[in-house]
Amino acid sequence: MPTARIHVDDNFRKLSAQYSRATEKALGRAAAVTVAVARSAPVEYQIQDVLSSIRVTPAHTTSKGKRIIVYAADFRAIFFEFGTYARRRRRIRGRRTPRAVAIAAQPGSGVKPQRFLTRAVKPGQAALLRYLRAFFP
Repeated sequence: MPTARIHVDDNFRKLSAQYSRATEKALGRAAAVTVAVARSAPVEYQIQDVLSSIRVTPAHTTSKGKRIIVYAADFRAIFFEFGTYARRRRRIRGRRTPRAVAIAAQPGSGVKPQRFLTRAVKPGQAALLRYLRAFFP
């Protein structure tokens, strides 16, 4: 009696792992571009120590996929990123004291927002797309 053999090869796990590694590698390269752009951003203040504190988290998986976070470890970075007092471009939450309202009303008070992290996002996203297209033709 003739017999036949059927050989099934499940490559999904291999391909999934390969895509996962390639995605993490692309995220790492894009993060390096983002950090480089943020650190070399032209700023109006002497904040090299704040810029040198920019860090990247390792790639991790969330419910929506893989992600990394680029952040400045120095607590002063938020003041230079978003500005202070009258120059602040982000909504201020909570109760403000009369002194803070008076200071904010003065023209030219506060730190002008530098947006070094915000401006670094677009080049990082472009680099991510470029690297992903290279990995997945």
